[in-house]
Amino acid sequence: MDSVYMGDIMAVIGRDVWCINIVGTAQANRTGANIGFTKSMRKGTYKSICWQHSWRLLCFAVWSDNALVKTLSNFHGLEILDAGMGVLRKKRDADGKRERTKTEVPCPAQTCDYCKTFHDKGNGAEANYDLGGKSRLHNWLPKLIF
Repeated sequence: MDSVYMGDIMAVIGRDVWCINIVGTAQANRTGANIGFTKSMRKGTYKSICWQHSWRLLCFAVWSDNALVKTLSNFHGLEILDAGMGVLRKKRDADGKRERTKTEVPCPAQTCDYCKTFHDKGNGAEANYDLGGKSRLHNWLPKLIF
């Protein structure tokens, strides 16, 4: 889900009405978690903080990648994955320059799942989906003549 649509209400509807798991970027003011950002959350440090929603089983997480990545999930817990769980980033050295090789970094479990399933024009994954309303299978089905 995109932060424009993702909030507590959408997560609850997804879980209780549609019976689907949803994770997506969210704005901090659109969640019921008691969120208190601290000045220690600096970009590029790969630190994580998770909050439990005040009245539902929703998890809001903030991860300090190149920007503060804020995600809301209706099926994840307060789990932060250790480095070595598959999230690779180019860290910055003391001078602020990016390293040449990627290093495994820690992040919240829901952020890891969101990154693995996020599709947009930037990563080319939209080519796998027909956005015109018909499935790709539609063109392969034989035409039935009655």
